[in-house]
Amino acid sequence: MPKIETLDVIWFFFMAVFFYLGYAYWRNSQNEIRQFYIRQKPKEGEEGFEAFQLIDEFVTQFNSYLQTVNSNAKSQNILASAGFFFGGLASLIAWILGFIK
Repeated sequence: MPKIETLDVIWFFFMAVFFYLGYAYWRNSQNEIRQFYIRQKPKEGEEGFEAFQLIDEFVTQFNSYLQTVNSNAKSQNILASAGFFFGGLASLIAWILGFIK
């Protein structure tokens, strides 16, 4: 039976942390900020219809901004996840090599 050394425990700890963070960032890449919608729109001829046109233009531009933010956040989280999974794999290999010596 192989003897467990302190270094093996440290590599196992790093492996567990890296794989957990990789999973957490991958799950976070699936989240998005939902788009903004106005539920009660005034009809043409009603009071406030002209002001609503400006608000409607703002909502369109704001949703475009949210789409950009969501896309950037997803890319960043996927890259971070890949990095953590790579770190976890490297820690796993180092942990296994610790038992081979």
